[in-house]
Amino acid sequence: MAAEISTGRTKEEILAFASALDTDSEAIAGYISGMKEMKARGSMEIDLDKLKTVLTSGKTVLEDVESHKGKMFRQMIQDLFASNDVEKLHCLPEVQEKLEMIKTQLSETAKRASTVRQSIDEFHHYFIKYNIRKYDDFDEYEDFLDETKNFIKLEWRKVAKKLRKQGEKSLIERVKELDAWDEVISRKRKITALDLMKTLAIDLGCKISEHVAQLYLLMTVSTEKSEERIRNFEQLAKVLQELGVIKRENSIIIERFVNVAQYLDRTFRVFAPFPEDLKVKKLDATFKHNVIRLMLREVLRLEAAFRYPDSPDLHGRDELLRVRSRLRKVFSKQLERISTKIEELRIKSLPKGEEDQRIIAMKKQLDAGIKDIWMELDPNQ
Repeated sequence: MAAEISTGRTKEEILAFASALDTDSEAIAGYISGMKEMKARGSMEIDLDKLKTVLTSGKTVLEDVESHKGKMFRQMIQDLFASNDVEKLHCLPEVQEKLEMIKTQLSETAKRASTVRQSIDEFHHYFIKYNIRKYDDFDEYEDFLDETKNFIKLEWRKVAKKLRKQGEKSLIERVKELDAWDEVISRKRKITALDLMKTLAIDLGCKISEHVAQLYLLMTVSTEKSEERIRNFEQLAKVLQELGVIKRENSIIIERFVNVAQYLDRTFRVFAPFPEDLKVKKLDATFKHNVIRLMLREVLRLEAAFRYPDSPDLHGRDELLRVRSRLRKVFSKQLERISTKIEELRIKSLPKGEEDQRIIAMKKQLDAGIKDIWMELDPNQ
C-alpha cells in the first residue's frame, strides 16, 4: 500500500513538473521569437549584451527541454499509469526508481526554465513594453503614429482588456480601496493614501513635462520656419493621446501631458519668432529623436504605473509607501538619463554652451505653467 501511495505521489509530481515545463518553455520560445523579430527590424534601443544573455539562456533551456523531452515524459507517464498492469507496476522497485529519476530531471529543468522565464518577463516588462520607436525610423510622421497605435494596442490594451475581465485593478483603484477600508474601520487620516499617490503623480508628471519643455524650447529656438514649430507640437499632442493603456477610457495622466503640449504650443506662438541674435545651432535630428523617444517612454511608464490593471492588493499603508518609494526610484534613474542627454544637446546647440537670459526666463515661465497644469490632476475622475 505504501508503495502505491509513493508511486502515485511521484506520478502527480512528475506530471506537475512536466506541465509547468511545457508552459514555461512555450512562453520562452514566444518571447525569443518576438525579441529576435524586433531586433531584426532595428526597433529596439536596449543593452545588446543583456539581450544576448537573455536569448542565450532561453535557448539553452529550450534545448534542455528538447533533450529531456518534457512532453514525451508526460505522455510516457500517462501511458504507464493507464496500463492494465498498473497494480503490478505499483509494486515494482525499478518502476519507482525510474520515476524518481524522471522526477529529478524534470524538476531541475523546470526550475531553470522558471528562473529564465522570470528573467525574460522582467526584461520584457522593462524594455519591450516601453519600446516606442523613434520618429526618424519612418519616412512619414503618420507611419510613426500608426506604429505607435499598434504598439500600444498589442503590448498594452489587448492584455489590459483580459486583465479587466479577470477582475484585476490598477494602482489608483487599489489605493482607493485602501482609503475605503480606512473609513470602514473608522481610521481617520489627515493625508489619505490617494493624496500620497496624487502628490507623487504630480511630482513625476512635472519633472517629465519640464524635460519635454526644455527640449522643445531648444527645438523652437533653432527652428527657422513657424510651420515646422507648429507641426512639432501638433505631432507631440497626437502621439501623447495614443499612449493611454486602457481602450476607451479617459486617462487623467495622459490628459495632463496633452494639456502641457497644448500649453507649450500656445506659449511659443506668443513669443515666436525668437530674436536671430540667439544664434542657436540646428539640433542634431537623430539625437533629438532619441531624446523624444526616451521622454515618451517615461510618459507611458507613468501612465502604466498608475492606470494599468496589474496591481496587487495593498495590505496597509506601509506597503503603499514601499510602492511609492520604488516608483520614485525607478523614475529618478530614467529622468536623470534624459536630463544628461538634454544638457548634452544644449551644450552642442548654444554658443559656448551658454544659455541666453531670455531662454532662462522662458524656462522659468514654462515650469510655472506646467506646475499649474499638473496641480489640476484629479485622481477621482
